[in-house]
Amino acid sequence: MKKKTLVSIIIVVVIAAAGAVAWYCYNESQKSGFVKGAEKTEKWSKDVARDTKNLFK
Repeated sequence: MKKKTLVSIIIVVVIAAAGAVAWYCYNESQKSGFVKGAEKTEKWSKDVARDTKNLFK
C-alpha cells in the first residue's frame, strides 16, 4: 500500500511540474515583440547599472 501511495504522489508532482512548464512556455510564446523588447531593455539597464557600480568600488 505504501508503494502505491508513493508512486501516486510522484505522479501528481510530475504532472504538476509539466503543467507549470507548459503554462510558462505558452505565456512566453504569447508575448508581443514590444514586451520582449522591454524585457531585454530592462535586463540591459540592470547590467549597465551593475557594471557601472563595480567600476567605482
